[in-house]
Amino acid sequence: MLQNGLKMCETFNHYYNQLAEKQRDINESIRVVTIKINDIARSLSEINYQIARYELSGQQANDLRDSRNLLLDKLSELVDFTYSEDASGKLTVEVGGHTLVSHMSYNELTVTPSAYNPVTGQNDLYNITWADDGTVLNANAGSIKAYLDVRDGNSAGDIGIPYIIKSLNELASSLATEFNAIHSQGYTMPHYSNGNTSVTGINFFKVPTDADGNPLPITAGNLSISDDIINNVYNIAASSVEITGDELKGNNENALKMVALFNETGVTGVGGFDSFLKALISEIAVETNHTYTMFESQSILTENLEYQKTSISGVSIDEELTSLIKYQQSYGAAARVINAVDEALEILINKTGLVGR
Repeated sequence: MLQNGLKMCETFNHYYNQLAEKQRDINESIRVVTIKINDIARSLSEINYQIARYELSGQQANDLRDSRNLLLDKLSELVDFTYSEDASGKLTVEVGGHTLVSHMSYNELTVTPSAYNPVTGQNDLYNITWADDGTVLNANAGSIKAYLDVRDGNSAGDIGIPYIIKSLNELASSLATEFNAIHSQGYTMPHYSNGNTSVTGINFFKVPTDADGNPLPITAGNLSISDDIINNVYNIAASSVEITGDELKGNNENALKMVALFNETGVTGVGGFDSFLKALISEIAVETNHTYTMFESQSILTENLEYQKTSISGVSIDEELTSLIKYQQSYGAAARVINAVDEALEILINKTGLVGR
């Protein structure tokens, strides 16, 4: 029983730590993406300057414009935006209604660890704000939106790491609380290691406390077996009555109550342990399937748009081959004409003689 309890606690701890670590990784990815957006914004302003200088001569800066389009493509992977170019060729890029690039100038995004994190209860997540006025970035698409959704999602309609951890915490807390309530009512097995006495009031799972001894919430991250059980397995309270006498008479009624707890359907907070866990797994599976379906649909749409763009701006091998054959035939026809003229001149000059004067 002790070993199974330890394995269960380790499993809860493992998933909690893995999810918390993934949230930290995603939080760092948000900072990196923000830096990339700022770099692209700066590069766009520099290219706009180069285009403006080059096109003062009246010529079109095609290569520079192609480079600018590539930067806009990269930006579209990171965040959703709108852009426009006026009659004078000045480019403006807006993200969430806020100007990112205005011709030769650009506005930066900043990240500060000030956003509330429901996992840790601290303001340790990056908040993305505009440098000019401090307003929060309004992103509706792109990788930065995906990172924010996974990092911050905390509801059944917005499943992210906080929601999964919150559900695991509810399961761990309810399990430990209900199990302790039954275990603490039972009596331990007398043994020389515990003074040969049968006692009650011992918790099976540890109740964490702060520095002042005040109880803290039980979570999937701190779920553990109590020291009383770890140090002495004879403190597992299986009997509902005190075990006394040389024959150590007792019963297993308290143990049966603990076993029956896992089939209960009216447990406070979760209903039933098994059904709660299955419901959580189902929610994650449905959300994963929905996300994958949306990904496939968007991939098809992206490929079609990419094909349309390439058909306009790209090079068609078939068209180039057709043009090459056409030019080749034209060259052959022109060569034959020149040969015919050359032969005519040869006859006229060398084989035509004058008869008399």
